[in-house]
Amino acid sequence: MRVFRDGAFSRSVFLAAQMARRIKHIAGTVGLLLGVALGCGSHEVRDFATSAGSAGLAGEGGLGEGVAGKGHAGSTVGSGGAGEISGEAGTAGDAGADGDDCDPGANQACWESVTGVPISSPAPEKVLGNCRLGERVCGAAHAWGPCKGALGPEATDACSIAGDDANCNGRPNDECACASGTTRPCGVSMGGCKQGTQTCTNSEWSECVGEVRAKTFDSCNDASDDSNCNGVHDGCPCNGNETRDCGDCGTQTCAPAIRDWGACKPSKPPVACADCGMKTCGSTGSYGACVGVTAATCSTATTLTTCKADGSATAESCFACTNNTCRADPCAGKACNAPPANICASATQLTAYDTTGSCSNQNGVGVCTYTSHASSCNCQNNACTTDPCIGVTCNSPPGASCNGNTLTKYAVTGTCSGAAKCNYTPTDSTCAFGCANGACKPDPCSGVTCSTPPATSCSGTTQTSYASGGTCSSAAGTAKCGYTATNVQCASNKQCGANAACVTCKTDSNCGASCTACSGDSPKCLDLGTTSACVGCVANEDCSAPGTACQSSSNSCLKKNGQTCTAAGQCVSNACSTFYADVDGDGFGNPDSTVRVCGVTPPAGYLTDSKDCCDADPAAFPGQLQYFQAARMGCGGFDYNCDGTTTKLLTQQAAYVCNLTMNSCDFQAEGWSAGVPECGMLNNWLQGCSYAVNPFTGKPGCSTSVKFTPSQPVQTCR
Repeated sequence: MRVFRDGAFSRSVFLAAQMARRIKHIAGTVGLLLGVALGCGSHEVRDFATSAGSAGLAGEGGLGEGVAGKGHAGSTVGSGGAGEISGEAGTAGDAGADGDDCDPGANQACWESVTGVPISSPAPEKVLGNCRLGERVCGAAHAWGPCKGALGPEATDACSIAGDDANCNGRPNDECACASGTTRPCGVSMGGCKQGTQTCTNSEWSECVGEVRAKTFDSCNDASDDSNCNGVHDGCPCNGNETRDCGDCGTQTCAPAIRDWGACKPSKPPVACADCGMKTCGSTGSYGACVGVTAATCSTATTLTTCKADGSATAESCFACTNNTCRADPCAGKACNAPPANICASATQLTAYDTTGSCSNQNGVGVCTYTSHASSCNCQNNACTTDPCIGVTCNSPPGASCNGNTLTKYAVTGTCSGAAKCNYTPTDSTCAFGCANGACKPDPCSGVTCSTPPATSCSGTTQTSYASGGTCSSAAGTAKCGYTATNVQCASNKQCGANAACVTCKTDSNCGASCTACSGDSPKCLDLGTTSACVGCVANEDCSAPGTACQSSSNSCLKKNGQTCTAAGQCVSNACSTFYADVDGDGFGNPDSTVRVCGVTPPAGYLTDSKDCCDADPAAFPGQLQYFQAARMGCGGFDYNCDGTTTKLLTQQAAYVCNLTMNSCDFQAEGWSAGVPECGMLNNWLQGCSYAVNPFTGKPGCSTSVKFTPSQPVQTCR
């Protein structure tokens, strides 16, 4: 570009005028030259813009027709020449059209179509994305050719081309969900979980490929395993094929598949109980009730011991116990009053028998025997023909005998009658404890000490204990100890259990103060040591809802870390945290885009920070120090540092003093020429000034110089 600065411009005008005065016949040519010279006004010579764009001066008889100037300053039609030289005034020259002329072969960047239409106005300070500046070449006529190769912005970016910035805003694939061919991580990277990859196809993200997702439980064979990806090893109650005792007589085997001990199964043999019973280990691993299993046996020659259904034994006294059977006295109730008939043992001796005999046991049969007496006499027809009692002494009474509980005894001496038979007076007495073998049975409690009470028993919720000392009583001649029983109700939350003890109800079917089945929202029984209570869960496997686990403090099924929540009470960790989206990835969260999840670890794409003021533009964040010419992407405005205000980088205005007295221009400060422009707006930035005299009016003045590096200044803000 050719620029006429101050003095050079004045000298050109002066020489042109002088030439016009001297060469009258070429006045028209002079006018033509002046039109060109004056039409090429400089950006830097504003004070003379109007007169500099005037048509050339006309000489005498000159054509006076100016040629259109190409300086930007020539914005109005010039007036006709004043005709200082003889001849008519020249015709006014046309206004300057397009600026400076150029050197043939020179080239310059341009921002317009080949027809000269600007692509956009103003031209961008910096060309971004797919856009390209064009180039034009100066022709032989010192005029710029058409702009070629310029590529302007399109309405939108292409989503099918990764990195496409067809709208030239510096944000590739702007407004696209994703760019085809790009990838991003997906899933969770925690514990046993591994992130996969999503690929963008047709502006849509694919399924997550290669992701290792969380399992329901951690492994029970590795204490460091975190297969359920909750950040901790949840632990297991048992491992592998481990076993343990359970109940009274059972064994539990670890069942890793259900992460708990298996059912309690019987594993021990029956055991003796009470006097003659046995207890068998049941299907739940606890001994059942005592059941009598021993047959009746002869514990002594006169005692039969019988085992009852509950395993307790009773002893029965009998006359004789044989073959495990109690035998009655064969003489009981048997009357020996049929003695053999008298008989003549010889002609001189009569054998006579007592009228009452005695019974004896002979192989279980009561046999009566009678005492015989021999009398010497003349014996005929089984009778003495003389007094048979002569010489008979009756001093051998029958032995005492029993008839039920009646004891019959005979007088020591008797009387002889009839055929020399002795008769003895019987005396009956009732035996209090029975009669056997011709004698009253002794008191069975005599010498008996009752110091072996029954064992404490328990049924339902009633526990029965017995006094340590008892009272002996006889029934049917058998001594029996009786002990005072005391019934005690089991305390709340307890019922009868093994070994006749009151045990805490702590199974799902017997739980709590009333020992009832757990159900509804509290289906599990929590063992509290001395008490129990129905709760929502006691282990993680009790929680069937996805993403939940058992909170040990409340025994409730609550959400695991990472699950969405609205309150801390919904979370196992008792923490429901708010996190803020960081879409633009600048490390600051959007306070208007939140998610609440259990725990204190933000999910992917979210932060604990909430200070981002424009989550669509990664250049906008608290503490941003740079200034920008364009408004924030997706948000507008220029508050790039999120302080709630907009700060302009350049706010000073130019200052200079035009001293006409001293023929000088005192430039005091660079700055904007006419007010501070708004953010992103163009304006002139003055860098200096100079003193000059208008060659047409002769008036002195000052002109300013404007900064154009590389283009007109734009206000930057943050």
